[in-house]
Amino acid sequence: LKKIFALKENRIYELNIADKVLLICTHLTLNDLIISTSLYRAIKEKYPNSSLAVVVSNEKHTQIKNNLIDEFIIINKSKFINPLNVISFIKQIRTPFDICIVPATKSFSSKSDYIARLSKSKIRVGINSFDGKTNKSNFCFDRRVDLNYCKHPDTNISERVLEIVKPFGIDTKDLSSQLIIREDDSKTAKKILSGIKKNLKTKLIGINASSEDPA
Repeated sequence: LKKIFALKENRIYELNIADKVLLICTHLTLNDLIISTSLYRAIKEKYPNSSLAVVVSNEKHTQIKNNLIDEFIIINKSKFINPLNVISFIKQIRTPFDICIVPATKSFSSKSDYIARLSKSKIRVGINSFDGKTNKSNFCFDRRVDLNYCKHPDTNISERVLEIVKPFGIDTKDLSSQLIIREDDSKTAKKILSGIKKNLKTKLIGINASSEDPA
């Protein structure tokens, strides 16, 4: 794969004006996607007139309803049994993009890297190494960034996710998340909460005890 698809690294960090930006986020969880609002915002602040497309691995991830995202592209492996679904996905990512970025919060993903390489993008930004460990699929990018979170392990994810684009002058001071809640979701939430407490105006602390990470 490296011999066939390897891109020559370009160490120039000046990027041209971008009209279409593609984010490959197949390796990010729903929580990561919500907290990554800072990245979407930074791109929109840098390129106010750009459209932002985000590739996700689960249809449920499109429910975050973030108005900074213009389009979701879903890669569903279970539907890839049908060749037409494969062709449809490839057509979507082969639409010309100015910049393609593979963000990272915990580790790198070869699947996301290969999708970035397959996309029809003028510039591909991705991880060269993560916490000192070389990304074996770094050849998929012409702009490569070394990330090291070991120095600051307590850094919030909303700040971490910006490290991949900061070298290119893409940044924001607003780290707040954004989540547009649909009316039917709101009704369901209120119904659940009414079984927990009688007064919905009082504050409630919610703890998500489940995690994909052993730690």
